Amino acid sequence: MKIRFIVKKLGKMMAALPVALVLVCSQTLMGQTVAFKNATEAIQAAQEKGQYLFLLFYDKRAELYYDNSEELFKEMKIAIDDFRNKSSEKILFQKVLITDDKEKDIVSKYKIQSSRLPELLILAPNGAVTGLFPKRVTAQNFAQSIVSKLTMAILKSIQKEKMALVLMQNNSTKYNNESSKAAEEFANDPRIKKGTVDIIKADPADNEVKKFLAQIKEEKPISESTVVLIASPGSVTGVYSGIDIKEKLLGLLPSSSAASSTSVIGSKCGTGAGSSGGCCGSK
Repeated sequence: MKIRFIVKKLGKMMAALPVALVLVCSQTLMGQTVAFKNATEAIQAAQEKGQYLFLLFYDKRAELYYDNSEELFKEMKIAIDDFRNKSSEKILFQKVLITDDKEKDIVSKYKIQSSRLPELLILAPNGAVTGLFPKRVTAQNFAQSIVSKLTMAILKSIQKEKMALVLMQNNSTKYNNESSKAAEEFANDPRIKKGTVDIIKADPADNEVKKFLAQIKEEKPISESTVVLIASPGSVTGVYSGIDIKEKLLGLLPSSSAASSTSVIGSKCGTGAGSSGGCCGSK
């Protein structure tokens, strides 16, 4: 599955770097008891509140417990509770019974399989998948799944098989207008399928952005507005800056307008499947 592949690939790149219903599911949140009818409602609530969501998938059919699934479920739930109690993040939690008809769409969306249960899916506040862990989860897994806002945005784009165009600039960088216009022209070029490029703005002076830059091996100070292109499944395809940034970006595109029916992802820019560069970092 593509999402599993993306999460696994990004986990390596970070060098360190898809829900459903319990008939009665309640949890404590800021002194209140919150009950979700199903995983879809839990996802909506998490995004509205700007919080992470931990979805723990399970199946209570007895024949599935031959491999100690029940014990694994208990161990994973204990680990989840422990992390939620210690984390500074507000994290919503929902158990998901995969045989519940009200959960079938979510189970299908994230390709949850009985053979991998229990399985923990971690969703960022924007809905991006930041972790997918079958059977067991460690403290390091949790830590790596809590990511920066920039990483969330990049993950959301590439998990939708889009290209993320990270536009780095602030009041101190040169050529801001030129790079902003170039980014817009690139994203809206007729040679690129409409809606397949997300422009993500970031401040190069932000500490989390500096970590991102270090991971893609761009550690020199950013004095000029800079564009980083990241293609699905998560590979950096190029870093561009300078007053001639428009020419550099548009030069990546095929010369023929025949490419208008396809995305730049997988064309001249490539999917990055063989790239060793990483794009995302943990928080």
